[in-house]
Amino acid sequence: MPKQSSHALQESEARYRALAEATFEGVAFTKRGIIVDANQQLTELLGYGIDELLGMHVGKLIVAEYRQHVLDSIRAEKEAFEIRALRKDGSLIDVEVRTRMISIKGEPMKVSAIRDITERKEAEEALKLTQTRHEEAQRIAHLGHWTLDLITDELIWSDENYCIFGVEPGSANTYETFMETVHPDDREPGQSH
Repeated sequence: MPKQSSHALQESEARYRALAEATFEGVAFTKRGIIVDANQQLTELLGYGIDELLGMHVGKLIVAEYRQHVLDSIRAEKEAFEIRALRKDGSLIDVEVRTRMISIKGEPMKVSAIRDITERKEAEEALKLTQTRHEEAQRIAHLGHWTLDLITDELIWSDENYCIFGVEPGSANTYETFMETVHPDDREPGQSH
């Protein structure tokens, strides 16, 4: 290999290494599922030393019920997917994985950026639980709520409101259609039909 090509290859590899170390995500380089290189962030994320990760099959880091999802995502050439990963200490973390096929020294290799999304997933679950409790409390108390977008005149009702006003879900979608469900004596002056 000419000296210029060798120097250019070394510079390119140095740029890849600097990029992998500068990112907040864990980065793994794999060949046929075997980790051949990784950055410091990945070792911190998963709790393994770099020497433990090198040569490890990525399947060991994926919670069993997510392995098929990973294979399906790779076959479908999805560049991003969410899974549960298994840390060295046995704890689980939710991660988003972004993958790309690259070629280094003429060899195909997969580079994956792995981001810890555990806090986001926990917040999403807490929000779902709060929403479920809120909806259940409204159902039990026979209370409803609605939101009116003053710009679009779109009216969004809770499920309980449909029951309270005796209308089919989805039919009351503007303020005017809502007012049609209100008894004429209860409308403000000028609102009766």
